[in-house]
Amino acid sequence: MRRLSLLPLVVLLSCGEDGTEDGAGSGATDMGSSEQRPDMAQDGRDVGQGTNDMGSEAPDMSGAGTEDLGVEDMGREGDLQALAALDEADANPGDWTWVPVEGALCRDGSGTGFLMRTQAEATNLMIYLEGGGACFNQFTCPTNPSSFGAGNAASQSEDLTDGIFDDTSPDNPVANWNVAYFPYCTGDVFAGTTVGGTVSGAEGPQDFVGFDNVALFSGLLADRYADSSSLLVTGISAGGFGAFFNFDQIAARFPEAEKTLLDDSGQPLAFGDALSPCLTQQWVDLWGIPLPDDCADCTPSTDGLRGIARYLRQKYPDAGLGLSSYLRDSVIRTFFLFGKNECSPTNPAPIAGADFEDAVLDFRDDHPDWATFFVDGVGHTFLGGNRGFQQTPSGGLALSDWLGALLDGDAQDLGPDQ
Repeated sequence: MRRLSLLPLVVLLSCGEDGTEDGAGSGATDMGSSEQRPDMAQDGRDVGQGTNDMGSEAPDMSGAGTEDLGVEDMGREGDLQALAALDEADANPGDWTWVPVEGALCRDGSGTGFLMRTQAEATNLMIYLEGGGACFNQFTCPTNPSSFGAGNAASQSEDLTDGIFDDTSPDNPVANWNVAYFPYCTGDVFAGTTVGGTVSGAEGPQDFVGFDNVALFSGLLADRYADSSSLLVTGISAGGFGAFFNFDQIAARFPEAEKTLLDDSGQPLAFGDALSPCLTQQWVDLWGIPLPDDCADCTPSTDGLRGIARYLRQKYPDAGLGLSSYLRDSVIRTFFLFGKNECSPTNPAPIAGADFEDAVLDFRDDHPDWATFFVDGVGHTFLGGNRGFQQTPSGGLALSDWLGALLDGDAQDLGPDQ
């Protein structure tokens, strides 16, 4: 098997939502900000050169007592700055407001928070997790953001106007919803609980505390918007994995809301030619991913990712659960290649596009109780830009319309040849 040059992995490339196989030829990568940038994907033959986006694998969902966690339980009662920021957001519907959260950390140890945009008389809440790579070896960490503060928020909020963030489009089913935007700066696809981790190629201790940050953020939101009628948890790439891993702990805080999960391009694949158990084990150990105690299949040595998908359906039988993906997503394939050759970071091997496609389609076959939106090609993510949000696979329904059906509980599998 030919080896992939490591050079492209050291450079942060852009994310793309153009999934055409013959479209470009240059390696795709997300890195995940919500803004969709040009697709640079290779042609889906043996891997996309591209960068690393995404995220971790193993499960979250430990659910251990998450029902009982609230603002007061986590020491949030005295966080007057965050509460004042939420007051500001409520008073200025349609505007993005930065909410600094005491105790929330990026992987470089700096403080962080989240962005909030309310809508007048909104009764529903969307929680969106940003994409942006991962940090687990000397090649991935340098291209992964390690901080996100108020200055970043001011710039980022200017880009949150298209796709699922367009609050003026009649085609957007969540246009009039309250939206919380969780930035990504922990390198662990929002799934970590490790303070002071050590990674070759990353200077200093690394705080992989994305899961803990989500607990803090969602605790504040649950306290403020507890009466939300509907809850959508979603995200792209690393944030797609993050939505998948954190759905349980977030959903548990909103017991009365109708719940929906849309995982955009954080594919929960079974172990095989596309995903190695040793890679999942590496992430679990490094990041401290909490695995659900009551799920025998949710372990790195069995069927971790796929096990969580079954676990979520069993625990939330009435929730809408959906996965959107390009069939030969070159960004995720590039990320997973580090599982080849016994997870040697200096000796990765390509993930064939056909092997990844088979794994994605197997997910559909094995999880008929999940709705799927699949598009041919090597592109990556759909939600953050207008082009991706209006993507229409075989089946004739744009993603925006399919999301509306998912929220209503009647989404069907779309593409390919559905």
